[in-house]
Amino acid sequence: MDGFAPDARGVRIRKALIALGEAAAAYTRFEFDEGAGRPEGAALYVVNHGFGGTLDLNALLGGCVAARLGLRPEDPCVMLMHQLAWSLGVGRLLEPAGYRPAGQEVALAALRANVPVFVMPGGDLDASKPWRERNRVRFHGRSGFARLAQEAGVPIAPIVITGAGDTLVTLTDGARLARALRLDERLRVKTLPIGFALPWGFNVGVAFGGYLPIPAKLRGTVCRHFRVAPGDDPRAAAARVEAEMDRTAQRLGAGRNPYLDWLVRPGRWNLRTRERAAA
Repeated sequence: MDGFAPDARGVRIRKALIALGEAAAAYTRFEFDEGAGRPEGAALYVVNHGFGGTLDLNALLGGCVAARLGLRPEDPCVMLMHQLAWSLGVGRLLEPAGYRPAGQEVALAALRANVPVFVMPGGDLDASKPWRERNRVRFHGRSGFARLAQEAGVPIAPIVITGAGDTLVTLTDGARLARALRLDERLRVKTLPIGFALPWGFNVGVAFGGYLPIPAKLRGTVCRHFRVAPGDDPRAAAARVEAEMDRTAQRLGAGRNPYLDWLVRPGRWNLRTRERAAA
């Protein structure tokens, strides 16, 4: 575990990221319900994307969500990020705080050392969904996270955050354009989203470098935990996790106005209250 414990600089970065996450939570009126809560010991936390690039609101909220689940800034923790963060020069700055390029080797070593690992397996494909699919979770067949949990013998704790898709308008993921520009070979990026984002207006891929989010409300919860037994098919297990997260994302995003929610009586959107009422 010592190899994953943050040093003094890493703790300072963690605290700064938590503060940044809390600021984003205040700006987006983030409502978080612990749901199934935090598993005992090491676990693989699977989180859906908000919008990819430097400013992914779900990634920004990750620090404060981890803190709300009881992880302290000084606790060992590994957060896996897309290689794009290192291409943009951001990843290297965050390494002291436990951020690493997404990969099986470092994640498996951390989990075997009883260190929790956070991963966003949908990548830029999940992060660049068009407006009509903004409250969906898409992993596009990726199952490496389930295989990782199986090999490490740890539970999967899915965390769903919805609302980031309401902070901009993505018309198309631009996958064809990305292929034409060979971005997968150059940056390991399969999409080049096209849409509207502040302050850029209509843009092609510009929002990947950061944008001003429209102040839409975000909501999040922890789904039920999953175990991938030694004899289970990781692909089937990954599909079950994806389906659970997708259902939860649609439930959290249904029947609400993300921009005028402040007109609603306080407490009306409490997740546990709604779940009890629906039971």
